[in-house]
Amino acid sequence: MTLNYQRFGSYHNKMDSDNYSKEKEGMVLNIAIMVVSMIAIAMVTVSVVAHIDGSKQDAGKNVKTLLSVCTKTEEPEICFRVLKHVGETATVLNYVKAAINATLTELLFVIRPKPRLERSLTLLQQESYKDCLELLSLGKEELESLYLMANFYVDLSELNLDDLLNSLSAVISYQHACTDELIRINSYGVLGYSLQVPILLTRIALAIVDNFSERPNSREPRRLEEFARWFSERERKMIESNQGDNGGEQWPINVVVAQDGSGHFSTIADSLNACPKNKTIACVIYVKRGKYEERVVIPKGVKVFMYGDGPAHTIVSGTNTRDPRIVTTSFRAATFVVMGKGFICKDMGFTAPADITGAPALLVLSDHAAFFNCKIDGNEGTLYAVAQRQFYRDCEILGSVDIIKGDSATVIQNSQIILKPRNSSDLVLRRNVMSAQSRLDKYQTTGLVIQNCTITAQKESMNTLNATTYLGSPYSEYSRTIIMESFLGDVIHPKGWCKWSDNYGIETATFWEFDNRGPGARTDKRVKWNGYSTIFERNQMVSYTVGRFLQADQWLLNRGIPYESGFVVLK
Repeated sequence: MTLNYQRFGSYHNKMDSDNYSKEKEGMVLNIAIMVVSMIAIAMVTVSVVAHIDGSKQDAGKNVKTLLSVCTKTEEPEICFRVLKHVGETATVLNYVKAAINATLTELLFVIRPKPRLERSLTLLQQESYKDCLELLSLGKEELESLYLMANFYVDLSELNLDDLLNSLSAVISYQHACTDELIRINSYGVLGYSLQVPILLTRIALAIVDNFSERPNSREPRRLEEFARWFSERERKMIESNQGDNGGEQWPINVVVAQDGSGHFSTIADSLNACPKNKTIACVIYVKRGKYEERVVIPKGVKVFMYGDGPAHTIVSGTNTRDPRIVTTSFRAATFVVMGKGFICKDMGFTAPADITGAPALLVLSDHAAFFNCKIDGNEGTLYAVAQRQFYRDCEILGSVDIIKGDSATVIQNSQIILKPRNSSDLVLRRNVMSAQSRLDKYQTTGLVIQNCTITAQKESMNTLNATTYLGSPYSEYSRTIIMESFLGDVIHPKGWCKWSDNYGIETATFWEFDNRGPGARTDKRVKWNGYSTIFERNQMVSYTVGRFLQADQWLLNRGIPYESGFVVLK
């Protein structure tokens, strides 16, 4: 199927000039310009919908009026203008497809080559611009996949709702991560203004899906009674015998990485080249003990199972440099980057580059990523969980500020989060913040859940860090962090949570605490925000268990990662 795209209005023309506009208010005005080209847009949409049998187009049971659909979004007027060409009445699925198509159209325009702009950028801006293009390309791929998939169905109820909401949430996360990076280097104008339109259109699509989807009856969370094996006995025998084929079945490739020459490769990066791309078979990589001073990127289209000899023995430390001439970003400085879907890692350690401020030890953009018995050690932004569904179990995560950041759907279970002191003589800057979750939209299925973990200070810093650490702050308008069934040490400040900027997000964020213990778990002196709550009823927390929040029972079973699908403490 060939997709035809029609650009909306002339908003982005300003982005191609050296004197691009920096007026945020212009966004709404320029979206209104879309109306001028609505006839052309309608023609494009008709050609797209033509791929569906005309007799089936409105055969779905979920037919709604445009007015009823758009009033459920936060920008009903803009929604109405963008979707008006679909018709005053249509199936919800057709409205969703039109919204996705509109978003994709705008995103494609944003990421098209801009030679004049690129020539005007500083070295640091160039690096951030490249990061943005990679992030936005991931969003483009999600939208293309959603759009093509939606064209095979008649009704919205036929699609996997969890996957649909996750994908649209991820598209927002990718765009938001780009704008955050640009803001960090004081270069929002490079792409930030032009991204306002596709972000808004993605939010409209997400709101429609969330409000007009019938959620299936969720199964009760399962409780794992015993440790799942890394591979089945049959798979182990196949790997050990190096057989690649068995009656037509393909088995995981057994790749060994060893610095002493006893394996197939001496670096992890080289081993990844041996993995088949765009295949359903898994590439199994065993990394022997050693300190691997390299930057590793698990690429898209490669399904990898990676394991080492333990987090204290198999360590990936990244590439350190003190050369001031080298310009880099937190994305490009990250020690270990995961892009390939379904990545599973066990028994390894990751250390952030010591000489690059803000460099993550681990940066994950992979859906269905899981880590077991891993050590993730850094300072600022140790774990950057950018987007998608992620799970961490029996891990050790160390850092000082914004230790866990990003806008993914992440659950960290049965793990240790250890606070380090910040290297600053300024008392304000010495304040530690454990998390910086950056959920932008209230309909996103993202958030950070800390379940049955211990949050304490590094042993040698216990006295200096007493009551200095906050659990999180509203980094974005709808930031969501849940602390449940965990031990909170005396490192936690009595207020529990701190502001990010003025009163931003304190009324709209979701900061919940449930059934915690320890000296830092007292809630009588917690902040008095509408966005904060101490929860006492278990039924309010079920949606944040691993089985519900990550749909873990659909993809973690028999993957070698033990997990509790529901509550850890049975009552």
